[in-house]
Amino acid sequence: TETVALLSLMTYLHHARHPTMLFGPSGGGKTALARYFLSSLDPEHSVTAVISTNARSTNPEIQSALEVPLELKSGRLYAPSGTRLATFLIDDIHLASEDSFGDQP
Repeated sequence: TETVALLSLMTYLHHARHPTMLFGPSGGGKTALARYFLSSLDPEHSVTAVISTNARSTNPEIQSALEVPLELKSGRLYAPSGTRLATFLIDDIHLASEDSFGDQP
């Protein structure tokens, strides 16, 4: 099915350490697919976090959310503990501004 193909592609890209962006119409299952993918990762080798944004999200808030599962290694370098990889789902990143009515499209 299409879901199995997308999960296989996401797995391949993750192992190759390539970022992945899912886009499409609202209600298409992008977030559900990404959350399922994150849940399939081995917690022994991965650190995962889901960050939901909205029109009122600020850059410092997003940065703080990204830093939570990480630790300061040296200087300004943040990384997961040990040799684990960090994988983030930043949901609705396109909702960075309000429309003329003061709401999100």
